[in-house]
Amino acid sequence: MDYFNNILCLNHSELVGGIISADNYDSLVRRQKIEIVRRGCYGTPALISYNSLPERLKKAVCEKYGDPYAGAVASPFKSAWIYDGAAFNFFDSYRLPNGKRLPEDKINEYTATACALNTINRVLTMRKAIRNTRGGSTANLLATIIPTARALQGEYGYVLPASDRRLRQKLTDYKKEGYISLVSKKFCNENRAVTIENEQESLLRVLLTDHRNLNSQQVADLYNIVAQPKGWKCITRYLVAERRTEWDLDTFAGRRGSTAFDNTKAMQVKRKGPSAPMLFWTLDGWDVELLYQKTEVDKNGKSVTTYHNRLTLVLVMDAYNKYPIGYAIGDYEKPDLIREAVRNAINHTIDLFGSRYKPDQLQSDRYQIKNLQPFFSGATKTYTPTRVKNAKGKVIEKHFDHLNETYFQLFPNWSGHNVDAAKKSQPNEEYLNKIRHSFPDRQTCLNDIRRVIAIERQKKHVQYMQGWNNTPADRKHLLTDEQYLYHLCESTERTSKFTPAGLIKTVDGVSHTYDTFDETFRNYTHIDWIVKYDPADHKRVLVHNADGTLRYLLDEKYIQPMALADREEGDAEELQRITSFNKKMKAGIIENMANDNRVVENMFNETPSLNETLTKLMIVDSAGQHKDRKNANRIATSAQKRLQQQEKKSTELQIKSIEQQHMEYLESKVDYSKYLNQ
Repeated sequence: MDYFNNILCLNHSELVGGIISADNYDSLVRRQKIEIVRRGCYGTPALISYNSLPERLKKAVCEKYGDPYAGAVASPFKSAWIYDGAAFNFFDSYRLPNGKRLPEDKINEYTATACALNTINRVLTMRKAIRNTRGGSTANLLATIIPTARALQGEYGYVLPASDRRLRQKLTDYKKEGYISLVSKKFCNENRAVTIENEQESLLRVLLTDHRNLNSQQVADLYNIVAQPKGWKCITRYLVAERRTEWDLDTFAGRRGSTAFDNTKAMQVKRKGPSAPMLFWTLDGWDVELLYQKTEVDKNGKSVTTYHNRLTLVLVMDAYNKYPIGYAIGDYEKPDLIREAVRNAINHTIDLFGSRYKPDQLQSDRYQIKNLQPFFSGATKTYTPTRVKNAKGKVIEKHFDHLNETYFQLFPNWSGHNVDAAKKSQPNEEYLNKIRHSFPDRQTCLNDIRRVIAIERQKKHVQYMQGWNNTPADRKHLLTDEQYLYHLCESTERTSKFTPAGLIKTVDGVSHTYDTFDETFRNYTHIDWIVKYDPADHKRVLVHNADGTLRYLLDEKYIQPMALADREEGDAEELQRITSFNKKMKAGIIENMANDNRVVENMFNETPSLNETLTKLMIVDSAGQHKDRKNANRIATSAQKRLQQQEKKSTELQIKSIEQQHMEYLESKVDYSKYLNQ
């Protein structure tokens, strides 16, 4: 509370919120139950006459703030005080030469000082006007205001010069320069003893950017070597340390490298996980922290056992819920192991969804990128390798820590975290060495890793399958067997040609024979086929010519037993399938031959001059005969009938042969004479 124009007033904030509500206040103003001495505006609160308040509110004011007459000071300076919001905005947004803002306490101090100087000028103007109307002197008016202004410094938080002369100079500078005159020149060391010019700054920055990462004393010594002949003042390591901090952004890349700069200084992208399965896969290799023992024979024929061995896991993870969609385990990371992991992931989608799918997006690091990029491009709709040395771009890195702490650290042969981890979090090396003979062998260690992946899949399977229902239909990319084998599988070292027995492929010393029921494949028996196969499944292969324009899927041939006694369910059906295929293929060939004969017949009928040519060339028909053209239809029909008769006879003989063999087999097992002699 304070006096305004000799009227005891409460400001808006003292009454509203502390005594009455805003709605009650508005009602009192509307009904003119209280007197507004000064209306409020931006930065200036409204003032309400205390005497105009209803008795109940006066009582509440006294209970909350005490006797208003005892606490208020009738001060013209206070009455003229107006908060300067423009001053606050200026100091709040002001930037120092080093790019920093003013400290918060200085912002408040400078704002209050601007308000105080504004009030002094305002009171001084009013008193001059009063003196002028009365014909009095205005020479020493400022001296009458200064004591009151200094007395209120603690209450309002401003700072005025201690001497009247400096205060008068400050008022003069404020009128001339405005708010900027209140900012101390001590900020950014503008008055420091050692002033650094452009050449000196450049030299100092070059030394701070040096790749050898010189310490502050070394930088100061090198700078001073140049400073002496140049006539510059020498500097100390303390100034270097100050500038190192100030120029850290400019010098960091030179000292630590561009990769460290990108990871610590550059703006980072904040990402969220995919909204559904199969939208984003990421993969990486990791040396699993499980030790196993391995015994080998060295070049001297001596058996040597080592205990430091670890397996490498290439993991393909769906970032939707960190589901391990695929993996491969080997001795070290290499392109073949990465391909195996991706194939494992894609084939696992058959177990999950009933068909083979590829992800909408696949991310990996840039290891062997030129070699693997065609493979990755065939395994996904969109392939996005991470930026070089951008470890933060691979979310799978953190998942390895999860697997390590959740599962592998519980194994007695756990080797510890990576080499840059804190030593206190590593296992006891002495105890590991003591129990090294109990370390598992390679196969046991491999089975342990597989078991961990199976447990992790089982934990996340339900959530993953539920999320699959939310995957947009246009983001579900089916992968056919042909696409899978052609783009993602391995090729044999040598090409293969089709033989009457089928196409024969040998992998790791094992021979496999393949064939197809696609009739057109037999039109290209002359081609050297490139064979694509899945190392994990040899039941089906894809063959293609050199440029990939011809592609055929071949299935491993069904093996029929020689002995009838060895026949099993399904054998007869597969045999009939081949018989029907061959019969249909032959019928098609006959039909084509008959069509050709009819075309040739029509040609000769329409061109009589070719009769002599027919005689000379001895053109024969489908039966191998050279007869009159009028018998051509009869010959073709007769040939087709003979073929049908031969097919029927062949089928009857085959059935008879099977029955005869069956009877012979039964006779070999049963002695009928024993029953006939009874």
